[in-house]
Formats: sequence, structure tokens, C-alpha cells
Amino acid sequence: MSARWIGGLAVTVLVGCGSVSSAVDADGAGCDPLARFDPPQALNEFDPALAPADPSLSPDELTMFLTQNSPVGDRDLYMAARGERSGGFGTPIALTSLNSSGNDAAASISADGLTLLFHSKRIAGTGQRLYVATRPSMLAAFGAPTLLGGVASPTAASDDMQAFLTSDGQELWFVSNRGGDLGIYRAPREGGEFANPVEVTELESPDLEQHVTLSVDRLTVYFSSNRVGFGSQGGFDIYRSRRASVNEPFAPPTIVEELATSASDSPRWLSPDNCRLYLHSDIGGGGFKIYVATRRPSS
Repeated sequence: MSARWIGGLAVTVLVGCGSVSSAVDADGAGCDPLARFDPPQALNEFDPALAPADPSLSPDELTMFLTQNSPVGDRDLYMAARGERSGGFGTPIALTSLNSSGNDAAASISADGLTLLFHSKRIAGTGQRLYVATRPSMLAAFGAPTLLGGVASPTAASDDMQAFLTSDGQELWFVSNRGGDLGIYRAPREGGEFANPVEVTELESPDLEQHVTLSVDRLTVYFSSNRVGFGSQGGFDIYRSRRASVNEPFAPPTIVEELATSASDSPRWLSPDNCRLYLHSDIGGGGFKIYVATRRPSS
């Protein structure tokens, strides 16, 4: 069984044992995971003065968790909602039970809406750490966050950031500089806990990688990197890779040419049907804005 959100509510549905059901859009058609995206469109309902970023959505795309500047100037976690996918989001609401006096950012919400991961620098003398918060139902507030066990870098000054929980909950992906530069790590779930993280070396370069997100079937991965060459336009560009099964390594990543700009562009969430990629970018200057890039369903 798995839980999906319909109209903002968590609804339990049956899927094959250990598998994820086919991703389709509202019209019953999914998108080719290698098809081109149309030009990204800005979600202008979010105030650019607050530098909104890190969009993570419920499967029905009616609820978004995001990062933006707080009234006192640090980075905090917020939630925004809308009534239909074609509509605009309402004013973001601060997640006060999760936020601290430090920077709190990059939420990743579980498919059933009951578990939220994020990173925070709230402990003096340490780098960024990954935290988890849960709630008993969709109508409840999240409880106080706790450090995510089993995955923290053994070096206190290292940064563990930008958690991404896969749709089936079986893998945690994040970035860390525990090995030197920022690189991509994954931790499979073993029982109720995540195992020791391992570096995903086939996706990395001598430069920096960040903001990783996977498709529902875990066969397509997106991330951003400031690697030189490969068609890079400057700053951080969005790269993509595919694999034939979840037990195989990813192929060498390639830049998503139609999304490359001279700014810093980072993917954060891909719709279950592979048709919409939510990202943030500082194209045009003035700080980050949230965008959605859309491609048409397969015929």
C-alpha cells in the first residue's frame, strides 16, 4: 500500500509489492522522461523579495513546501496551498514548529504527507544537519524536529543538506561535503532506519553537485552542478541521468540543454507523471524565484 494526496488529502491505494504504480497525469498519460521541456514559467505569486526556493510538492501538486526569508532575515520553512493544479498558490504560512533562529531550508515531504525532512544549522559549532519531523495526520501540525539518525557526517563541521526522500520512502538522497567538495550521497532504508550513506560517484565531477531529485520509479535523476564544459552556460546548471533498474548505476549525466542559463538553476521536485519539473533560479538577478518547466504527455 501507499498513500497519495487527492485534493490535499492522503488517500491509501494499493500498488504492487515493493513497486510504484505507473505515473500518469490527470488525463491518463505520462511524459517521456527524456522529452524536452518547454521554457520554465515563473510562479509569480511568491514574493521575489523573499527569495523563494526549494519547492517540494505533494503528489497532487496542491501543497508546496518552500524556503524563503523570514521577517527577521534568516531562512525558514513555509507551506503554501492551492485549490487546483492550474491555479496559483496562496500566501505561504511559516512552519513555526520546525523553524529555528538559524537557517532552516530545503524540505522534502513524504508521499503520504506525514514525514518532512530538511536541513538546519541550529546547533552551535556544527555544520548543516538533516532533521526529520512527523505528524499523525494531515490535519495536525508537525511535531518538534529531531536529528535524522544514522546519516550524519562524522565530522562536526561538515554540511549535510538538501534531503530528498524517494516516493516509495526506500531511499534518502542528499548532498554533503564530508568528502571535500559537495557531492551526492544516498542511504537505502533497512528496516525502519536508513543505512550508512554511500557516495554516488557516477554522477559526480571535480566540481560541485547539489539539489538532487528522482522520478517516482527512481530511474531518472536530476541535480545541479557547476561543472565546466558539457554545454554549461555558467553558474549551476541542471543535469539528468537514467538507469535501467534501481539495482544498476546511473549512466553518465548530461546537461538538460533547454533549461541551461547563465544563472544558477536547481531542480527540486518532479511530478509523478514526469511532466513537470519544479526548480528555482536566480536568472535575471534579484535573488531566487520558483519556476515550473513543463513537457507534454506522450501520445
